[in-house]
Amino acid sequence: MIHQVSPDLENLLVPIEGLKTLPGNPRKGNIDAIAASYKEFGQVKPIVAVADEDGKSTVIAGNHQLAAATKLGWTHIAVLNVPFDHDKAIAFALADNRTSDLGDEDQSLLHEMLLSVVEEMPQFFEELGWDDFEIATIEPPTISTVPLEGSNDGWTPPTLITEPDTSTSSIPPAVVDEETMESIVTQGATATGSAGAKTVIQYTLVFNDAEQQSSWYDFIRYLKSHPTYSELPTTASQVTEFIKKQMAIEDQGL
Repeated sequence: MIHQVSPDLENLLVPIEGLKTLPGNPRKGNIDAIAASYKEFGQVKPIVAVADEDGKSTVIAGNHQLAAATKLGWTHIAVLNVPFDHDKAIAFALADNRTSDLGDEDQSLLHEMLLSVVEEMPQFFEELGWDDFEIATIEPPTISTVPLEGSNDGWTPPTLITEPDTSTSSIPPAVVDEETMESIVTQGATATGSAGAKTVIQYTLVFNDAEQQSSWYDFIRYLKSHPTYSELPTTASQVTEFIKKQMAIEDQGL
């Protein structure tokens, strides 16, 4: 048997080949993220299934966990079989998804909890979709309805930061001392004399109210779950690709 199931669940192990996914399951989960969790922690809670007349069982909670286990090459997985009829099984599957959707998170506490462990397991959290940009967007910024000095309607001009890029030049980059770099970050200047420097543009988002802030978080979650953008490596690349596609759509409509 090939599996990574908690010893406490081994009495629930069944062959994966004897399980079927729920037909017409509306839930679209992230199998790669679940597989990353299984690789790190193993299976610590069973999936739920109902026995069918053909001798197999249909999974009504944990279809994507089953897919993740299959992807990892497991031959067995822990399953809790329940004696539900067809209608009750479908109702349970819908309730299992719905109760998860109705949950909410305290963004400040989530940010604090992530920061307490992310440095110890950076690769794992990236596989879960929490890159540095995503984590930065979780912490709700201080909301200000007063436009910043020198800005337009609360918009903050971009800060330009230079990073040495040795891949484009064999000449060592010029050394920028801490005082100069602080000036670059603070004033938005571009360092001179840096061979092969590439410019990174950093923006600060200022929301006029909580509704705008909530919409931004919803937009980031949308990108993370959308098949067109979720495969891109960072949130920044997902936002950029979305903007490009929207501009192309508008150009075609003109």
